[in-house]
Amino acid sequence: DELITAPLDGTILPGVTRACILDLARQWGEFKVSEREYTIFDVIKAVEEGRMYEGFGAGTACIVCPVNCIMYKNKDYDIPMGKNAAADAAVG
Repeated sequence: DELITAPLDGTILPGVTRACILDLARQWGEFKVSEREYTIFDVIKAVEEGRMYEGFGAGTACIVCPVNCIMYKNKDYDIPMGKNAAADAAVG
């Protein structure tokens, strides 16, 4: 399992929220944390192969927002809401 985020190359802004998420994920040690380039085709392939567990966006204003769908070329790609999404929805 891997958490992937784009590198800080000018496209993605550095921020406290992003840094905290990456630091916490690395401390947990449950999966690899990578800062590397990826494309929409990588995302689509991961969704279609069932390798994507969830997606989210994080902003400097202390917000983390789940992403449940990406549209590309008029086709929707549903993004799972986590390994425990069904259980979380039932509780929440």
